[in-house]
Amino acid sequence: MVIYNNSPFKCVQSHSSVGIPTWNPIEAASLWGRYHGTDVDHALPYMAPTGAHDAYMAGEFVIFEDKVIYECLIDNTIFDPATLPDNWKAMN
Repeated sequence: MVIYNNSPFKCVQSHSSVGIPTWNPIEAASLWGRYHGTDVDHALPYMAPTGAHDAYMAGEFVIFEDKVIYECLIDNTIFDPATLPDNWKAMN
C-alpha cells in the first residue's frame, strides 16, 4: 500500500517506478487501485473508479456527499450511490 495525495492505493500491476515519477497513482492509474473500506468503521470518501481495477465490490463501504455511509451491494460497481442507488445501501 502507498499513500498518495492522502488516499491509500494498492498496486494492481507489478512494476518498478524507481526513477519514473509519472508512474504515480494519478498519472499511471492502470498500475494502481484505490483501497476501499471493508467495514463501516473504515469507510473512505467515495472516489469515482478509473476502470475495472478499482471498481467497488459487494461488501465495500464509502462515505458519500451527504456524509452517509453506503455499502456496495453489487460487484464491479463504477457509479456512485446517487447515480446507481440500487447498487448501494445507506447504513445510517
